[in-house]
Amino acid sequence: KNHDDLIEPELQPLIQRLDTRTIDLILVEGFKHERFPKIELNRTELGAPTLYKDDPHIIAVASDNAIANDDMPFMLDINHIPAMVDFIEQFIFSWKS
Repeated sequence: KNHDDLIEPELQPLIQRLDTRTIDLILVEGFKHERFPKIELNRTELGAPTLYKDDPHIIAVASDNAIANDDMPFMLDINHIPAMVDFIEQFIFSWKS
């Protein structure tokens, strides 16, 4: 099957299968069409277009190359994991407040 022909599962039914009483954070990959806060990962060598302009749920872009654009959400260095962790923690704390 072609990758474009694959049907992406819905996130909510998968989350309902988890015991959320014991979970502080759920990180997922994919689910581009779901409505939840996202960090777009973009490696320039792959030549993929950015998605943040068409998805208001993207809160940051993590890339290996600075993307200069005024309407872009927060920019992260995809190779600097501690900074990405700090951003996620700050987002969670500000979201809970």
